[in-house]
Amino acid sequence: MDYVYCLLGCFTAAVIPSEGYLPENIRKQLLIASIILGIFHLTFEIRQFIYDPIKWIIDPWNYLGKNKFICLSIELLLIYIMLF
Repeated sequence: MDYVYCLLGCFTAAVIPSEGYLPENIRKQLLIASIILGIFHLTFEIRQFIYDPIKWIIDPWNYLGKNKFICLSIELLLIYIMLF
């Protein structure tokens, strides 16, 4: 689960408005890394859902934490599309 913290760190560093502190090319690289990590996380969620959908739906952690990362992955993809 350490990749989730990398995802959060990359995304946070890339989207915080810091004029002059973070060059634009590094910001884009951080967003690309965030998208890759988000997709990586999404594949685990899809695999868990396929393996046991009832357990995945009933599990309260999916409503409290994991779905936020799925939404974050979609947002990252949209940000990447807007940048390029």
